[in-house]
Amino acid sequence: MIFRQCRWTWGVRSKLSPCVNFSDQNSNVLITDTQEFPLPPQPTQFNRGPLIAASKHEASLIGEVGFEATFKFRPNLMGRAAYDFTWVTGLALAPEQLQMTTSPVNKINTNGMIFMHGLSLGLEWLW
Repeated sequence: MIFRQCRWTWGVRSKLSPCVNFSDQNSNVLITDTQEFPLPPQPTQFNRGPLIAASKHEASLIGEVGFEATFKFRPNLMGRAAYDFTWVTGLALAPEQLQMTTSPVNKINTNGMIFMHGLSLGLEWLW
């Protein structure tokens, strides 16, 4: 939705997108034994075999809302300003995937969400 009045324009724009999140995880756990004080720690690899992998497909959503304004300084020179908000849901974020349990079942957490916002300024020159 854009409104125009003489040299000014201002408005709101939005986008919405349903998506599918294809999440796959493959994990290896590296345990370091620090009990032996005089010797340097020796890393030991701990692998639970095929149960360490997981896969999940789930619905996700991407949304965007932006507010914008322009001012025409001259017939060939225009200034722009906008503030945008974007959010994404249904994400498998890395920090939420750490599982420090002895359970052999690996699960993917796809409840993550990110929210981004920012200002943009610009100058448009036509010749």
